[in-house]
Amino acid sequence: FYEYGLWKTRVLQKHPRQMSARHYVPPVFDAAVLAGLAAAPWLGPAGPAAALSASGAYAAVMCGVAMREAPAGKRARFWLALVIIHHAWALGFLVGMVRFAPRWLRSEAPPPRLVAIPSNAVVAP
Repeated sequence: FYEYGLWKTRVLQKHPRQMSARHYVPPVFDAAVLAGLAAAPWLGPAGPAAALSASGAYAAVMCGVAMREAPAGKRARFWLALVIIHHAWALGFLVGMVRFAPRWLRSEAPPPRLVAIPSNAVVAP
């Protein structure tokens, strides 16, 4: 999922209209938690408190999803899988934003156009 998130950044750069709000939720959440922790020395106890409250809200939402979607004996594993998938995807997306940052500022050549081969054409192997 890390790789998927990483390359989703390139998709965003090339085709921004195909992204929906749900694509931004995990990376925005992870970025907010990381920003709260990084700002902790200047914010005092408010930084870690904000990060912990956001993490608690996230964990509660994931618990709700696991309770609704997973069978009774597998809810803990389902919850853990959701959390791992979301954070791996978010980390990949954020790393992709940094890795592909120079591509936001320069234009790229359009992809090559595909040429249709007539159905009666003979193609050499």
